[in-house]
Amino acid sequence: MHKHTYQNSVLTIIAVCLCLLVIAQFSSGTKALSTAGAQVVHHARSTPDETRGGGGMVSAADQRKVMIADIKNLSTRLERIEGLLSRGLSVKVTEMPPIQLPRERREREEESR
Repeated sequence: MHKHTYQNSVLTIIAVCLCLLVIAQFSSGTKALSTAGAQVVHHARSTPDETRGGGGMVSAADQRKVMIADIKNLSTRLERIEGLLSRGLSVKVTEMPPIQLPRERREREEESR
């Protein structure tokens, strides 16, 4: 029984974190493509003359700039999530299943009556 409780707790925490990420994604108003994704799309649409300078490859410096921009974006989003969590979450239980005690505990409670 303890294993199931632990497993359910961990799965619930993971589900809550995923929901927070989805909410943060939609509330941040960021564009659908990341900077790296936009760069790939731009590179695919560019003419051969535009890509010839780098041999068709993005330079390491440009890659680092994109990575730094993405890390800053992730940091900002993480700070927003931390802010949401620090203010606290409001949870409303709409339906509570009946509590079932493990057999050993139930027997001890019946004996104490």
